[in-house]
Amino acid sequence: MAHANNNNAPTTSYTYNFADSQVTINVSEQMREILIDLDRQEANNNQTERTRFDEKTKRSRHVSFEALDPEDKHLTTGVNPCEQALEELDPTDALINALHEVLDRLSDERRELLKALYDEQIKSKELAARRGKTPASVSKQHSKSLEEVQRLLAELGFTGWPTTQGTER
Repeated sequence: MAHANNNNAPTTSYTYNFADSQVTINVSEQMREILIDLDRQEANNNQTERTRFDEKTKRSRHVSFEALDPEDKHLTTGVNPCEQALEELDPTDALINALHEVLDRLSDERRELLKALYDEQIKSKELAARRGKTPASVSKQHSKSLEEVQRLLAELGFTGWPTTQGTER
């Protein structure tokens, strides 16, 4: 899938938070909305994990690496892979390239859904009517698509989406 660079498209800034640093990049408004939806989804997932409670052991199922290795002796390799990637490639280019790769790896159905919601700015109710589906099914497909985008970005080393308020589709 070719990705044309539209120099006439308005851009806005977006701050990506790594575990120990931040990078601010300029992205299109549509791309910013995708990133904000991912932020919100991760915040919801994190909240769900924090609130899950195992009745048998009387503790949360959420386990962090910090809890496993509080003195940072065993899980540290000395090189943060995110920092290394940033040193090798401009941060803006790295994130944009990763997003393009992720979009290329999505199924046609999921890519078209995200394109309709973000590029064409079609409301989910209208999209549901056009596709002969319920708004709930479009919403579920939207959530699953964003989960896949987040999973694929994580595979590429982009994790830890910050919590940000966004607009509902």
